Amino acid sequence: MTLKGVEDYRKFKNSFLKKAMAGLVSCFSSSTNIAFLVMTAFSFITVAEDRCFYCNIGQVCCKNKCVDGSSCVGYPCFEDQDCSSDESCCFPFGKYSKQCVSGSSCLGQGCILTSADCSFNQTCCNSKCVQGKSCIGKYCVTKYTDCAPGEWCCNRECRSSCLGQSCIGDYDCSFNQTCYEYQCVQGKNCLGKHCSSDYRCAHGESCCNSKCKRGFSCIGESCSTNHDCRAIEGE
Repeated sequence: MTLKGVEDYRKFKNSFLKKAMAGLVSCFSSSTNIAFLVMTAFSFITVAEDRCFYCNIGQVCCKNKCVDGSSCVGYPCFEDQDCSSDESCCFPFGKYSKQCVSGSSCLGQGCILTSADCSFNQTCCNSKCVQGKSCIGKYCVTKYTDCAPGEWCCNRECRSSCLGQSCIGDYDCSFNQTCYEYQCVQGKNCLGKHCSSDYRCAHGESCCNSKCKRGFSCIGESCSTNHDCRAIEGE
């Protein structure tokens, strides 16, 4: 704030207190009420000062403290109000603590897990704040954290569902889907589906007589050749 601004603030503060005291004497006879309102008036001024109502020339308000300089960039913060004007409180890309950065939003800055780390109408996609509320079509690696809520990472791309996408195991598919014949299908089991090995069935199932069966072995199942019992043989 400029020197003139500082002087204007001091005049405002003195005028406010004088008017407050005059009004209290004329309107209130109770000493208790007067004391309470005087304390309230002083509290108003104190809170304003705690929020850096003014700083000296050559200083800027960073996280409620006047510091030397003209910018808060690089200072730790919790919210945008902790930074100077035209600055935002974000995770600089590759950092794990929030700092003041130049700009009116966190677009292009880093994020850890959620869109709460980004600015309004932005989404955290693969640890980076992007414009909009969706990550569909964007590159991803991790199933649960690189895409927006309700989206899935399928074959390195955020999608609304992995149905029909290639897979190695159930972990490559969306909720309530199973990896069958290296493709995500609807449902949580492959019972009765054709198979050539246990790997073609869902977790907890075995390939017996070319069909997916519940259980970890084919003991008791019908067979024509040893190949039908390969789950027992461990092949």
